[in-house]
Amino acid sequence: MKIYHPKNTLREALVAAEPMLTQTALGRAETGLRSIRAECLAHLDELMSDLDPAPQSRGDVASRVRHAYERARRIIGLGAVTDYPQLDRAALSLCEVADGILSHPQPDWAPIRAHIDAMRLMRAHELPAAATCELLASLETLRARFGFASAP
Repeated sequence: MKIYHPKNTLREALVAAEPMLTQTALGRAETGLRSIRAECLAHLDELMSDLDPAPQSRGDVASRVRHAYERARRIIGLGAVTDYPQLDRAALSLCEVADGILSHPQPDWAPIRAHIDAMRLMRAHELPAAATCELLASLETLRARFGFASAP
């Protein structure tokens, strides 16, 4: 058996890079994020439009819940890049609710529908911070009502 030791290119890059102040590094990171924001927004919108499959392809509730879970899981992280961090929290909440729903013998679509509606509202409108907090609190109440885990 032959053992390969890959070259540590990260170490070489760090050694070769010129030192910089934290503020400079953060500024460059912000510039980089701004450069990909439009692409990330388009991807976020695509994922959100596909959270609830079209009526003709919906299938049973469990498959719809799994579908929504997969899309929401991919949304987590995009919210922060696109200046919609509340969408990350709502997507995480949707994933936790979906996980709980799938463990029940009779899956219920209503809690998922509520999350999708809240997420679309957060994305489509410039909501005041208080309204966004209310929506997130409502999702927390929904999770508690159905007995699902609480998101951080």
